Amino acid sequence: SLVSNYAQSNIVGYYDKPDRNLGKGAPPCRLTSFTEKQTNKWKDALPFIKEMDNCFKKLNPSEYKKQRARAKKNKFHIKNTSFSTITINNNWQTALHMDDGDFKEGFGNLCVVERGDYQGGYTGFPQFGVAANVRTGDYLSMDVHHWHCNTPLKGKNYNRLSLVAYLREKMIRCNKKNKKTKKKLRN
Repeated sequence: SLVSNYAQSNIVGYYDKPDRNLGKGAPPCRLTSFTEKQTNKWKDALPFIKEMDNCFKKLNPSEYKKQRARAKKNKFHIKNTSFSTITINNNWQTALHMDDGDFKEGFGNLCVVERGDYQGGYTGFPQFGVAANVRTGDYLSMDVHHWHCNTPLKGKNYNRLSLVAYLREKMIRCNKKNKKTKKKLRN
């Protein structure tokens, strides 16, 4: 039986946890399943991800500089970006939370791709009394180490993908000896 609601969410890029299917001795870092198996779709997505990185660099240069320097310490980041990972949520209202597992000095970078009509989905920081209605064509860079959430989504026949790009904290422990993934790092 389910303990929580089913979330239509997935990650792409790199992940800083071993593949549990490989058992003991699995490399500490890896490509996500999507990135490894859907190479053509991944390549098609790279220009969008690189544009998110460009927005981050332009709008938050000091935060970008820290995150990019950390990302460059190994090959486990999305090529020519400050990101290791993208979380993709489909029609998902997030509960109030602070992100965990991403670079402590880093930022989350949000874009939305939508079809159809819906209301809600505002990204809110209740303690500051602000929320942003991020829609297709918008970009939001945020310190995800503060409490944040989304307002409920309402509508019929809509699809709202939110894409959050960030750098995983423990990617720093990954190294070139991670042989299983080394061959696949050329994205």
